[in-house]
Amino acid sequence: MIKFQDQQHGRTTILHGRHRKAALLAALPAVALFSAPAPGQMSDLRPPYSISDIIEANKNAPPPAPYVEVTGPRAPQVAVTDHRLRVGGREIRYKATVAETFIPGPENKEAEASLVTIAYTRDGLTSVERAKRPVLFIFNGGPGASSTPLQGALSPVIRDGAGDGYKENPASPLDVADLVFFDPVGSGFSRALPGKSPEQFWSTRADAQSVRYLMQNWLKKNGRETSPRYLVGESYGTSRAGHISGMGEDLNLDGIVLVSTTGMPSGQDMPFVLSFPTFAAAAAYHGKGSYASQDPQKVFDEAVAFARGPYLSALMEGDELPAERRDAMAADMAARLGLPKAFILEKNLRLGNYDFMLNLLKDQGDRTGQLDARAKGALKDYAGNQPPYDDPSMGLGKSSPNTPQKPAANPAHTAFLTGQLGFRTGEGYIGLNLGMLFAFKHSVDFGYRPVDTISALMKKQPKLRLLMVGGIYDITTPFYAATYNLAHANVPRDRTSVIGFSAGHEVYSDDNLAVFNDAIRKFVTPAAPGM
Repeated sequence: MIKFQDQQHGRTTILHGRHRKAALLAALPAVALFSAPAPGQMSDLRPPYSISDIIEANKNAPPPAPYVEVTGPRAPQVAVTDHRLRVGGREIRYKATVAETFIPGPENKEAEASLVTIAYTRDGLTSVERAKRPVLFIFNGGPGASSTPLQGALSPVIRDGAGDGYKENPASPLDVADLVFFDPVGSGFSRALPGKSPEQFWSTRADAQSVRYLMQNWLKKNGRETSPRYLVGESYGTSRAGHISGMGEDLNLDGIVLVSTTGMPSGQDMPFVLSFPTFAAAAAYHGKGSYASQDPQKVFDEAVAFARGPYLSALMEGDELPAERRDAMAADMAARLGLPKAFILEKNLRLGNYDFMLNLLKDQGDRTGQLDARAKGALKDYAGNQPPYDDPSMGLGKSSPNTPQKPAANPAHTAFLTGQLGFRTGEGYIGLNLGMLFAFKHSVDFGYRPVDTISALMKKQPKLRLLMVGGIYDITTPFYAATYNLAHANVPRDRTSVIGFSAGHEVYSDDNLAVFNDAIRKFVTPAAPGM
């Protein structure tokens, strides 16, 4: 399910079922999911980060060194295979290239690590056609998460259900753009070189620099320096995209896609306001509250109106809120969320993630997921575990200890890349490195808003466009928080699109796969009017 608003006429259209795809293709250029708050409604609320804040946080960091290719201790491993795919009833030929790129350390002196890219490039094009063809550089978040989920959404070959098999993905945007998947050091096949430390790459700046270098190297090595280029980042990958955007204009980006965007405003009120619509949608999904079993988008929209109106007003009064109004607000929240009024009063009308996740289904002995609030698991199976082991939508908590686990290889994906795509390595493909997640050093905290930095770059580069997508059941990066941040970032709206999905953190799951791919396809197609 997708909702978009016509900026010129103020019309809101909600798309469902089989009508979604055609309507999206016709209307994507004019997307702005939520309008700005009414004048004065949030006038005293300063966004937690401005561009000057971000510059201040990084003022002692030197600018990235000019790109200079480094050589590794041996010839890089490269595997190239030829394939065919039918997209839109037409067969296209493409090459799959799994290749190492040696990258310098943060001091830009010598090769310190090997990054492995998985690239799908269309074959049979002229040099002129190839030079004009868009390239998508695609990465996930964590930090420590590989690009596996996004490979499973955008690649021409994806996992076939929960088994070990793979199948063609006719929804892939490979017909209009080449796809380069990237895994940071310590995930996927990417590793620090022998005798070198992977931890030197596990910081905000070093991580972003490694991606910049990788992009510059790939474009040069593949003769694609004139091609339009796009960043596609998910979760922490949206923060990475923001940090890359703040490192200068030399990448000459054409577009940025943010999937499940990070950045929750701080303060005594706003985090609770911005999470509320996701809580309401999740409650309705689980049959709780007065909106049980209603249309998810309707539930979400009405919860947004409630959160930005009477709920925000009540919270802003703080201790001056009269007792009778406090009681009435708790009753309204209880009706919407299916939680006890007494519990909401005990929490002073402010429900955090765990207040909601651990109590919504408590009467059934269950709790909800965080990455996807539709998931649930027995409370006892997750008691005492720290994030992300305590999230039933991650599939880790029930069997994992309450400590960072050793990175585990993904056998099915390892077999696919080393077998069908022919990449020769003795390493296993690491889907998720939680050790990296816990060790990562952030130069700005989790309130950092990538849309601020991207907005500044968009003002310098008139061709740069932004697409933001999110899921209404995502508690980790709430969709309303993302759109709120966008509304306060002063982005050029005529070059910005927003799409909401009836999904969790991985918006492309379930029957959203084709719609997500069509959104990417439309975004990177140069001929799209207004895009």
